[in-house]
Amino acid sequence: MWGGVFLKKILVCSGKGGVGKTTVAVNLARAFAAKGRRVGLLDADINTSNAPIILGFTERKPLEVKDNRIIPHEANGVKVVSYWFDTADVPHLLWSADRVVKILKALCKDVDWGVLDLLIIDSPPTTADELIGVINLLENIDAAILIVQGSTRSSVQDSKLAKLTLDYYKVPVVGFVQNMVSKYFDEGADVESELGVPKLGEIGLKQKLKVEDFVPIAEKLEEVLNWPKN
Repeated sequence: MWGGVFLKKILVCSGKGGVGKTTVAVNLARAFAAKGRRVGLLDADINTSNAPIILGFTERKPLEVKDNRIIPHEANGVKVVSYWFDTADVPHLLWSADRVVKILKALCKDVDWGVLDLLIIDSPPTTADELIGVINLLENIDAAILIVQGSTRSSVQDSKLAKLTLDYYKVPVVGFVQNMVSKYFDEGADVESELGVPKLGEIGLKQKLKVEDFVPIAEKLEEVLNWPKN
């Protein structure tokens, strides 16, 4: 059973790693929090779990368990649950898919989130067992967004495969974010036409990102989801 009440559950996806999916997920959560939303962030990317680092945590601090429920940590107005807090640098990549899914089950089901306006899920960067496991465990996901690296053809192709998986499991893909937009990742692909979903915004490739860079994307999501603005 879910330990919390959520108005919306938003899945942040990519077909492969290295496109900035986690950076977008974390900063989108911070942007919603800055707008006054009650936000949770679930780091479901077990093998390369690092969302807490981007959120500002500098050291691991084990998650407390109370009445058989995990209690989230909080930073920058965002409640966060991640396997990163409870592990050293162990070789997660050697784990079987079954073991990863068991960990995901605990993170998805055994958390006391309280009442949230939205839960943002940083999904595994894949179209394989881990993503399917997350989709099945989360139940009734309200929206998914795809993260595309600039206009590179390989990233668009990977995103199309991710969208096929989401479509198959009836997860509504409401749009995409173009990340790392620059001349280095510009291959001229017509991303909107290729994916068949609207562009929610873009983030340029730069040294330091600000929460304000993500507020327009949060507002676009509110519009797409017919969600009253704060």
